[in-house]
Amino acid sequence: MPYTPTSWDDIGEDLRRLFREIICSDDGNTSKILREAITLIGNDAMNRDTFYDNCRAKHIVGGGRLIKNCWDFVAYQHDMSKRRKSSLQDDGFQIGSPWHGDVIQAPILFLSINPGLTYHCYFPRWYPSNDGTTDRFDLDGCNITEEGIYNFLTTRLHDDNTFGYASHIDSAKGGYPNAVIRGGTFKREGVPYWKRMCEATRQLLNIPAVGIDFGKLMRSVLSAEVIFWGSKNQDGGWGQKTLNYYWDKFVVPLLEKCGAEILILVGHSALTTFNSSFNRNDDEKNPQLKSGGVYSDLYMGKFKVAAVNHFSYSWHKDGNLPQNYSGVCGSLRADPQAQPAIEKALSLYHM
Repeated sequence: MPYTPTSWDDIGEDLRRLFREIICSDDGNTSKILREAITLIGNDAMNRDTFYDNCRAKHIVGGGRLIKNCWDFVAYQHDMSKRRKSSLQDDGFQIGSPWHGDVIQAPILFLSINPGLTYHCYFPRWYPSNDGTTDRFDLDGCNITEEGIYNFLTTRLHDDNTFGYASHIDSAKGGYPNAVIRGGTFKREGVPYWKRMCEATRQLLNIPAVGIDFGKLMRSVLSAEVIFWGSKNQDGGWGQKTLNYYWDKFVVPLLEKCGAEILILVGHSALTTFNSSFNRNDDEKNPQLKSGGVYSDLYMGKFKVAAVNHFSYSWHKDGNLPQNYSGVCGSLRADPQAQPAIEKALSLYHM
């Protein structure tokens, strides 16, 4: 039976609601706060106090940390456009990333801290109107719907073209998407994080490297971040309290509703935020995870959890997984509780 990605209609209302809030296709607090920030910055009124006052005057409620982060990431993208002698109004706001992959079928979830951001990369952008009546989303010069954005993100790491978008994985090498230069000219650029997810997944499933199809391999992978807006080098100025806020508001609903059974925490910040969630809930039954460890029946008894160092900081120059990853992959493969998820991943690969 051929693989068919889960459709927008079949992911359920809770995940659709979460997705809409993150990409700002609803009229929720996140889109209202972002709209206010983009409007102010577009008028060259780069004044945080004015922004906060306007949010209060319009009764926009989002929590101080969400308001601060919305301003920070709009300002970040504004500055990036300005350095390129462009403007945020011309470039559009690169939307948040709810997830990459099949949120229902993928059995392996990689959770890190926040996505990277590349100027003019091939990714949906939001052009909000001042009053919200003529908002639009754009993908390389073409309007795209919220369902189209979902389809794009669902199959972005796959080798197929099920929903009509260009393939973003080089099946021969893995982890090399097509990055677009505005105007329609493509050039091949590597995404090291994706390539390393590919290799970690390959080792976990124990598939020989020779002849592997990385696009099919990534059908098994769901990738998400605690902070869903992109930046370079994890810039963003957030502290642990901000991470905790995003975890409770955005990550927990994803963990509850996604189909993954193996959760791989990538990096120290993701690990400490995961641990902090147990401290806030006073749940003494859950251990404090350590990097390199593999833990069973965590988070509602749903996940087999592994914690590893961040890909960017611990990768060998020869491209091989460091011992930290190899050990984790081996421990997961040997654990009977991880076998159903591994078998499901192998089934997806061979479809």
